[in-house]
Amino acid sequence: MLEARLIELNRISNEKKAQMDKLKDDLAQLQSKIDRGEKLVSSLADEKANWIIRLAQFDEQYGNQLGDCILAAAFMSYCGPFPSDYRNMLNKLWLDKIKEERVQFSKGFLFSDFLAGKALARKWQTDGLPTDDFSTENGVFVTKGLRWALNIDPQNQANKWIKKMCDDLIVADTKDVDHIRKIEMAITKGQTILLQDVGEQMDPSLDGILSKSLIQNGKRFSVKFGANEIDYNTKFQLYITTRLPNPHYTPEISTKVNVVNFIVVESGLEEQCLGIVVSAEQPQLESQKNEKLAAITKGKAEILALEDMILARLNDDKINLLEDEELVVQLHQSKETSDRVKTELENAEANMKRIDDTREGFRSCGKRAAVLFFVLNDLSKINPMYQFSLDWYKALFEKSIQESKDTVSQDRNDVIMKVHKLNVYNQSCRSLFERHKLLLSLQMYVKLQMADGKINPKEYDFFLRGGTVLDRKGVVKPPQDWLTDQAWDNVTELERLLPETFAGLPAAVSLNFKEWQHWFSSDKPMPEDAQLPGEWETKCEDLLKKMIVLRCFRPDRVTFAIRNYVASGMKSSEYIQSRPASLAEIYEDSTPVLPIIFVLTTGVDPTEILLRFAAEKGQTVSTLSLGKGQSQKA
Repeated sequence: MLEARLIELNRISNEKKAQMDKLKDDLAQLQSKIDRGEKLVSSLADEKANWIIRLAQFDEQYGNQLGDCILAAAFMSYCGPFPSDYRNMLNKLWLDKIKEERVQFSKGFLFSDFLAGKALARKWQTDGLPTDDFSTENGVFVTKGLRWALNIDPQNQANKWIKKMCDDLIVADTKDVDHIRKIEMAITKGQTILLQDVGEQMDPSLDGILSKSLIQNGKRFSVKFGANEIDYNTKFQLYITTRLPNPHYTPEISTKVNVVNFIVVESGLEEQCLGIVVSAEQPQLESQKNEKLAAITKGKAEILALEDMILARLNDDKINLLEDEELVVQLHQSKETSDRVKTELENAEANMKRIDDTREGFRSCGKRAAVLFFVLNDLSKINPMYQFSLDWYKALFEKSIQESKDTVSQDRNDVIMKVHKLNVYNQSCRSLFERHKLLLSLQMYVKLQMADGKINPKEYDFFLRGGTVLDRKGVVKPPQDWLTDQAWDNVTELERLLPETFAGLPAAVSLNFKEWQHWFSSDKPMPEDAQLPGEWETKCEDLLKKMIVLRCFRPDRVTFAIRNYVASGMKSSEYIQSRPASLAEIYEDSTPVLPIIFVLTTGVDPTEILLRFAAEKGQTVSTLSLGKGQSQKA
């Protein structure tokens, strides 16, 4: 009996010990869960306030989603081919219509922020996309559109950006005989390809891929390519660029692709020129800016990735937050990483602000350099032969900066621009007909003055166009033979269009016609140098105003007045002189990949000059008359 009783007691003791051990394990687990919970709460406590703010923002965005989507869809569908001002006008029309229909949308809606976000835009900018809003919108068109983007890219900006943005990019040039084969291989292998330098006509074999006419066979896709049907890899990406500044694509092409206007805008070029001058003057500062910009881009992307990871783990139903030790450790590490990244981000943005403040000291130089490029760009409206490359212009600007370092002055901006203006004029004149050189110097001076707000655009517009009277009722010309009908029309329209300066001019001419006739007929000095009658000399103290009056009465003397105006404004007579280009100077500006092209008139032959120059350089000249069968030799 005692032995049986002992066995029973031992069994009971073992059971109680097992229960006690289990309770200890449960207690340890509960304590561990409490510790994990405390760590979890501690790790996420700082996120709570941020998430409350984000949740409110998401609620607001959800309410604005319909209007935002309508605006973004309209912008994506229609705005690609248009310049910045026309895009803004269309966007304003749509905003007014949305308000009229009482559709809710986000205040301060931005197309690029809605479809891309600032973090992605910064990455594009580190890859070479200009920082202006117009270029950022183009980045959205290229990367987010359902149709392949055909980029109008005469300055090669989109081409460079795409090449830097895309890894393992295949480049196919339409001049290459095998470019169609390259595209076919990229389609089947799922590669990214850039089709560059396309013309106004596209190869018919590309119709299927341009329109994305895919054929689905089970889980596989195929597409018609030429006469064949080939496999289509869904990873395939196509980018298209053209250097044509104003191409005319047929509706068949325009409806298949998204035509994107990538022509450089002034604000974007201003930033690029600012970067060039800062790199030359303070290279360390510009490199620091690029490093900080990359750090900010990387930091914000890392924070977004961490937030996504935390929310994904917290939202996973299969994970018990209090039992998953690894999750708690990851959350704690993520919190530490997030705090570190935010601190680094704050420091980087503070440093970026200091760098930007320093760079602003060169802002006027970058702005004026950008203005001069657009002066050259506008010359194509006079003659389509006048085409100036952006790469050439940037190289010229860098050359001007280096040449200006020989001049000692406190204001580097003025010194750089003094050298650069003259370089732009001299090098551009090599490509211009004689009759257009004075127009170039006038445009250079006027546009620079307009950029500084010193010239009224309406006054300059009248100077260029004059006045036209459409309704002659009530218009009475003084009975003076020396005053033509056209001159009187200009005078009356001048008073109507610019009353703040020229109010009372017709009456003054009628009342004091003898003084005005004396000025009109003056030959010593000529009218452009003589004083205007009465108070008008004081009213027209500005030379442009005086030229406007001269244009009304004596348009034959305007050219001489322009010479005086430019020489006075530019503080140099070099801008009104025609200096013949030296072959030695032209040779210095050329490179092995930058040829010299002579545009000849009848009877002009530079061969002798070229041979003599080659002999001075100790070089021989090979001649080749291009024609049938000469392509291989060339």
